[in-house]
Amino acid sequence: MNGRLDPHFHLPEFRALVQRIKGKPHMRLGDVVEQSGESWDGKPAHFSDEFPYIEISAVGLRTDVYTVEMVPVNQAPSRARMIVRAGDIIMSTTRPHRGAIVRIRPENEGAIASTGFAVLRNVKTPAVSRDYLLNVLMSPLVLRQFLQRSSGGNYPAITPNEINNVLIPVPKDDVQANLLQQLERVRTDKKEKLAQAEALLNGIDDLLLAELGLAAPKKDGRFVFAVRREEIAGLRFDVAYYLPKCKTIL
Repeated sequence: MNGRLDPHFHLPEFRALVQRIKGKPHMRLGDVVEQSGESWDGKPAHFSDEFPYIEISAVGLRTDVYTVEMVPVNQAPSRARMIVRAGDIIMSTTRPHRGAIVRIRPENEGAIASTGFAVLRNVKTPAVSRDYLLNVLMSPLVLRQFLQRSSGGNYPAITPNEINNVLIPVPKDDVQANLLQQLERVRTDKKEKLAQAEALLNGIDDLLLAELGLAAPKKDGRFVFAVRREEIAGLRFDVAYYLPKCKTIL
């Protein structure tokens, strides 16, 4: 039973997944990378008036995309404590199976992240590249283990020790490099297709209006305009209803 008494941990689907990984070259995550505990004391000595803050909701799911918010030091959330460095991989420990995982960009060196993140910093072995590590963490093989090792109800969370016990497959260097090349090609294709779809969507308004025999209203950026008393419709006194750009459509 591995000392775990919660039945969730021993679900057949999870046990089968772990057995498949164990059948290939693999390592414990704790033997691959070190978790950082570097923290900020919340005092303004490190910053002037504002500090760069990364919260969990600012991290995309399995996209390696995130945003940084500038927050006044005197309004720092109590969870704004984790100092991150360029190249760190941070992962949400709440509902970790969603894949809120990103690598910190160089321009965000020294930013502050929520304590809801685990900060993976020093890679301990040359057998795993940082690029491969980032991508394998976002794979179903690992995300399912995050769920397996989480505890809690609607917002299951994973502890640092349980993160360390997650297994990752460790193929040879050339296999890792090949996988990364394939992933990059797929992501590039996805971006191109999304851009094409966006272009089509942007042009659909003109197509629709042309089919209806209507012309798109000209842009009208006026913020000041007059409305005659007889134009007032019923009890509509809200300004937006009488905007010139809306009236031209009618």
